[in-house]
Amino acid sequence: MNPIEKHLAEARRLIQERTGLLTQTGKIPAVYRGYVSSFGVDVRQSGVLPTLLLYKATDANTHEKEARPLVVELIGKLLDQPSPQAFVNHAFACNDTPARRNKLRREVMNAAVALKLAMRTFPFDDGRIDAAPTNAELTSPA
Repeated sequence: MNPIEKHLAEARRLIQERTGLLTQTGKIPAVYRGYVSSFGVDVRQSGVLPTLLLYKATDANTHEKEARPLVVELIGKLLDQPSPQAFVNHAFACNDTPARRNKLRREVMNAAVALKLAMRTFPFDDGRIDAAPTNAELTSPA
């Protein structure tokens, strides 16, 4: 079984069970789409440890201050890490040799892709009211 496929069902279960992730209408706030997508890019550009430290920190300047740490929490749980801090500690421990660092990077990337795909099985809440007219409806002649 592909390593990403191995994590898909578990990622979907974590999304469903995580209190506060799904809205009351069963949607995922759109902010998570961006954070999960950019997580993989950040890992490739900066490495696992710097990315975990960046995402684990809460950003008091936004109302979505829990979004980035939640991404770390979910990816960590997919990799059998009981908490975000345990995940960071594990990343520090794996930072001692290139082989361990590369293995962790592959595992983290696979888990991040699985989380991203699992999130796509739920609708995203972009904050718009469903009854709002679309641009096409606003510009079409009556």
